[in-house]
Amino acid sequence: MPKAGMETNIGEVYQQFLDFSQKEMRQALRGGITNAANQLRSGTKRNVRAMLPAARNRNPRFDDTMLDAVKRSKIIETKKGEMSTKVHIMGTRATGSGTYRLRFFEKGTRERYTRTGHHHRGRIAPLWFFRTANQVWESQYDSIMDAAMAKAIQKTNAKRFK
Repeated sequence: MPKAGMETNIGEVYQQFLDFSQKEMRQALRGGITNAANQLRSGTKRNVRAMLPAARNRNPRFDDTMLDAVKRSKIIETKKGEMSTKVHIMGTRATGSGTYRLRFFEKGTRERYTRTGHHHRGRIAPLWFFRTANQVWESQYDSIMDAAMAKAIQKTNAKRFK
């Protein structure tokens, strides 16, 4: 087995992964999934910051507190042992949070009027910042997971062979 700090290829990573206990396998998988989800979350936040400066100039309510809506939910484990995680942008409806506004920029809105129908409120064109980030990072998920799992394997090996 390679020593900690040594680079490994995918075949060696997979072979070392098979030598792990069930708990060590789950920890390595959780680390990889979490790392990939965090990359997607940070890419989404970068896209939001790049796309909303004009909106912030028009309306000060569209500030960086809306970025709190871009959250990574906890890791979900199914009964079959599969793991997944979600990155969602819907935010909350908590009073004063303002995080619910972010979904209007992602999905857009239809033409809006006041309740009486006399005043036109406009339309928000969809910006698709989340979909764009997902498309960019989708091709890199596997490499991110492989790198995170290789790091977890090296870390576990370092603990084992002290």
